[in-house]
Amino acid sequence: MRLSLSVLILFSLIAVACKPTHEPSAANMVTVSIAPQKYFVDAISGKQIEVSVFVPAGSSPDSYEPNPKRMTDLQKSKAFIQMGNFGFEMAWMPKIKDQFKTLKVFNANEGINFLSDEEHGQNPHIWMSAKQSKILANNIYKALLECFPEKKDLFAQNMKLLETELDSLDLLFAHTLDSVSHRTFLIFHPALDYMAADYGLVQLAIEEHGKEPSPNHLMHISEESKNLNIKLILIQKEFDVENAQVIAKQIGANVVQINPLNENWKAEQLEILKILYENLK
Repeated sequence: MRLSLSVLILFSLIAVACKPTHEPSAANMVTVSIAPQKYFVDAISGKQIEVSVFVPAGSSPDSYEPNPKRMTDLQKSKAFIQMGNFGFEMAWMPKIKDQFKTLKVFNANEGINFLSDEEHGQNPHIWMSAKQSKILANNIYKALLECFPEKKDLFAQNMKLLETELDSLDLLFAHTLDSVSHRTFLIFHPALDYMAADYGLVQLAIEEHGKEPSPNHLMHISEESKNLNIKLILIQKEFDVENAQVIAKQIGANVVQINPLNENWKAEQLEILKILYENLK
């Protein structure tokens, strides 16, 4: 018997609430590229490690240029756990490694089977998939073990809890989205490729070659959306909603904002699941 979405989400939230908590220690610090990584570091470390997020809220990981203070903050960190294929990382990590000789640098994307296409290249949004996030979390776990071996027992215990949480979330998505009748949605920037692939959905991007769409591209997207009877347009918090609203008016779809860079990764996953279910059912 299929459980209701509200009941499944309730079970998921209860599981998170039952996790043990620990007092933070300011003596230890690691830096991560984006805010969602902090969720995994906190979960694995029990918040005993201070986490610095390199790309601040409201900035794009593809184009971010750090200010001097951001670079100076790296002196306090034992390690930089990067995602591995953001634009800012490709531009700045060689300089960071050269300037901070003792800083350990780890890639959180080891072992990922990346999705890619000719228009957008390799898609970096692996953290938006519970399945891929399990690999991401294990890479973070290994990095933390190398940096703080004295905490291995705590890390191991918390990693098991996190893996259970990710498996439960994957199951929740699969059960909830299995019954939706509409399988295709629009999104401005292709941030949900991995999530869509996991659960048999199709994501169509509005942007054109990573930039604002041309009038001809908007017209093409609108016509394709009408033919596919698309009812949902997602747009990330940092993007202008104007083009999405133009298309929505033409095809009769809902425009909903999401925040893939939300530090509260689990809450954002559940919110997106709710949005997908309510608009695609």
